[in-house]
Amino acid sequence: MTAHLTDTEIEAAARRCDEICVAWGAVEPRSRAESRVQEVMPILRASGKSIQCLRSSRGGHPQLPLYLPASCRLKSVVAAGDAALGA
Repeated sequence: MTAHLTDTEIEAAARRCDEICVAWGAVEPRSRAESRVQEVMPILRASGKSIQCLRSSRGGHPQLPLYLPASCRLKSVVAAGDAALGA
């Protein structure tokens, strides 16, 4: 699937949901993953939905849930520090 088709699917899913939870873990600066974050976050923000994560890393990236405690609750990516979130 090309990035354009994937972006179309992301946009459609963002329109259908009530909230958006992001979780990709740390990414290296200037990596393809970081570039993709910079491409996708504006699509998610354009939905007008609340964008949240469970916890953010020291670098501001939304952590993957695998090793997080069950007590984690969603929080706004702004509260998590969204410098690493394509802001």
